[in-house]
Amino acid sequence: MKPYVTNIVTFHVLLAGYEQAVGRFDQISRMRDARQVFAPLFEALNWAVALDDQARKHYAPEGEPLDWAWRSRVAGGEFVSAVRCARNRVHHQWADALTLSEGFSAPLVAPIVAHEWRWRRLADLPHSEAPKGHAAAKALEAESAYERLLADHPARVVLGELLSPFRQLADLLEPPLPSRDT
Repeated sequence: MKPYVTNIVTFHVLLAGYEQAVGRFDQISRMRDARQVFAPLFEALNWAVALDDQARKHYAPEGEPLDWAWRSRVAGGEFVSAVRCARNRVHHQWADALTLSEGFSAPLVAPIVAHEWRWRRLADLPHSEAPKGHAAAKALEAESAYERLLADHPARVVLGELLSPFRQLADLLEPPLPSRDT
């Protein structure tokens, strides 16, 4: 499992956890029961933050870790800040971040259901005390990304959008080893 000096799991292992949680969310989100939908959403959001944290510490294309700037180097990285904002509200304020809406949303997947779980607007979620200093600027940036990229959008689509930057980053952090056959 290594490419890291210390004994930590690889980015690919964390990514597999995220993919599995998103798969569970996709299946459960066909139900209309918010209590059933919450658990796989909570899990997927926490996997996403774990991936973000590992990227911040280990993605160093010029030799030094990029910290939050890694998101601007990978297509779709802007979704990570927005999803981290959602995760923080769900994880720290126990927010019910999704609302059930009637109707179909693209992309349609079988079996087709006549409802969609959408992200609530940020104003409809509980919030914590305002952060100070540098953290305040990061929080405002994340909240802006949430409103632009998540609010009123289907949760399954947004969680799927994160697969692209995370898969791209997995290949950058841990490129496949050359085959011994060549």
